[in-house]
Amino acid sequence: MILLLFVIIMLIAQIFMPIIAQQLSLSILLIVTTIAIGQLVRQHLIAYRQGQLTREKVAHSLLFDLLGLLLTMSAAVWLGGLAGQYAAQRVRTGFTAIIASLLAALVVGFIAAWLVQRTWGMLAKRLTTS
Repeated sequence: MILLLFVIIMLIAQIFMPIIAQQLSLSILLIVTTIAIGQLVRQHLIAYRQGQLTREKVAHSLLFDLLGLLLTMSAAVWLGGLAGQYAAQRVRTGFTAIIASLLAALVVGFIAAWLVQRTWGMLAKRLTTS
């Protein structure tokens, strides 16, 4: 629901105030990243307080999870941005270009994030079990 709200806000900003759309998208990205990092830290602290993890294990798994988050978000933003730019160049008409680039960026970004997260999860499982 929140993602849909962010998409609607970005569409409205792109149509009516394109000058601030880039700053708005950066702000939204920072908010989402902060929430994701906060949730990771919270999960690890809860496990530590319950005695399920030692300090070393918390530090190791937290750094590993943060690196995975960084890789996932970087792949989604980079590949989604490339797809959005490509779609906007191919369509070249006002509102249609905005919709096409937004949809292309969302779909490609989602697929890239899913693939990176899945690959990172398999790598993490192999490294932690050996």
